[in-house]
Amino acid sequence: CLGWAFDCSGAPGGTASFMMTVVSASGPSAEPTVSEDSRQGSGVTPEVTTGQQHVQVTADPGCEWAAQATSAST
Repeated sequence: CLGWAFDCSGAPGGTASFMMTVVSASGPSAEPTVSEDSRQGSGVTPEVTTGQQHVQVTADPGCEWAAQATSAST
């Protein structure tokens, strides 16, 4: 799961895009895992792929954000 929160109230116009994309060894996913266009938001997004992965975050420099990835052992 990916937990995320952002606040873009400091961006020009007080709103901006916030995107998170999961990147595996084979490359980034076709669509962003999280894609928001607003002042602020938060959520938990399930991610069910396996193996080593990285998360790429794209946001305006005026945005503040935090993310946490958790793993479940089977």
